[in-house]
Amino acid sequence: MKKKYNENEKAPAEQRKKDKAFQLIMADKSFFLQFVHFLIPELRGVTEKHLFPEKTDFIGMDLSENRSDVLYRIRYQARDTFVYTLIEHQSKVERYMSFRMTQYAMRIYEKYYKDRMKEKDTQDQETKKAPPRWRFPPIIPIIYYDGEGKWTAPENMKELIRPVEQIDQYYLTMKSLVITLNKIPEEKLRELNNALGVYMLLNHTEIVKKYREKIFRMVLEMIQTLDEKEKMLIQMYIQSMAQSVLKNITEEEQEELKNCKGVENSMQAIERIYEENYYKGKEDGIQQGHQKGRQEGRQEGRQEGRQEGRLESAIRFLERGTPIDQVAEILGFTREEILKFQKEQENKNLRS
Repeated sequence: MKKKYNENEKAPAEQRKKDKAFQLIMADKSFFLQFVHFLIPELRGVTEKHLFPEKTDFIGMDLSENRSDVLYRIRYQARDTFVYTLIEHQSKVERYMSFRMTQYAMRIYEKYYKDRMKEKDTQDQETKKAPPRWRFPPIIPIIYYDGEGKWTAPENMKELIRPVEQIDQYYLTMKSLVITLNKIPEEKLRELNNALGVYMLLNHTEIVKKYREKIFRMVLEMIQTLDEKEKMLIQMYIQSMAQSVLKNITEEEQEELKNCKGVENSMQAIERIYEENYYKGKEDGIQQGHQKGRQEGRQEGRQEGRQEGRLESAIRFLERGTPIDQVAEILGFTREEILKFQKEQENKNLRS
C-alpha cells in the first residue's frame, strides 16, 4: 500500500541535526552570498555588506521538522529585497507548497508593514510632517529541494486555483523559484570551487550514488582550494551529516569524527569508516578490530587538544553572531561549556 504524504511526520534525529547544520552555515553571510550568486544571477552585484539576516520564527510557525528556512534582507542600491529560502527535505513533494510559500511571504509583508507604520508614527511626532510614500519591497521565494525525486508540485499559487474563464486574470499570483538539487549538473557544481559546491556535491543523491565512496576523495580535493573560514563551515556540516551518510556509525566513530582537527582529517575519517563498514562488506569484523585498535591507541592529551579546537570553532561562530544554542547543538557541547571556555579565553587574553 502506498504511503500517504504526511508533512508533520517527525524526521529522524540525524536528519533534524543535519537540517539545523544547514541553517547554521546559511547564517554565514559568505556562504549565503555564494548561494544567491549561483541561483540568482541578477543579484551578482550584491556583497556581504548588503546582507542582513532576519529572524524567521514569525514566518514558519507551522513548519514541520522536515523543513528549514532562512530569511535575508538585501539592502542594495538604497532599496530592500527579501530572499526567503525554504529547504525542503521530504522525499515526497507536497502539492500545496506554493500556497504555503504565499502564506510565508504575506507574513513577511505583514511584519514589514507594521514596522513601517511604527516608523511613520515616530516621524509624525518628531517632524509634524507626513512621511514620504513607500512601496513594499520584492520578495524572492526560493524552494530548495534536496529530496531524491522530482519536484512535481505547482510553482505558482495561481496554478492551485480552479480556472474560471474571464476572471482568472484577477487570481492571486506568487511564483517561487524552485531549485531541485538533483537536476543541477555535476560539472556546474565542480566549477563553483567553493563551500557551496562542496555542500551541494555531498547532498546530490545522484552524484553520491554514482561515485559511492569516491565522493569523499572528490570532495577532499575540492576542499584544498577553500579558505580557512569555508573549511570551518564545511567541517561543522560534515560532522553533523556523517550519521545520515554512515547509517550504522558507532558512538565511538561519531566521537572520533567530532574530535577530528581540520576538515581534511574529517573527510579522511569518513572515507575510511565508509570503506570499512560498507564498501568491503566486512562490517562486523573490521568494525570490532577498528574499535579495539582505536581504543588502545587513543591518548588523553590528543583528546583534550581536539576538544579545545572544537571549542575555538564555537567561539569564532559566536563572534560572527551565530546563536549560541545552534552552535552548541551542532558541535555537541552544552551552552555552559561554551560560555565557560569563552570566559577562560578572555581571562587568558587579559593576562597576556
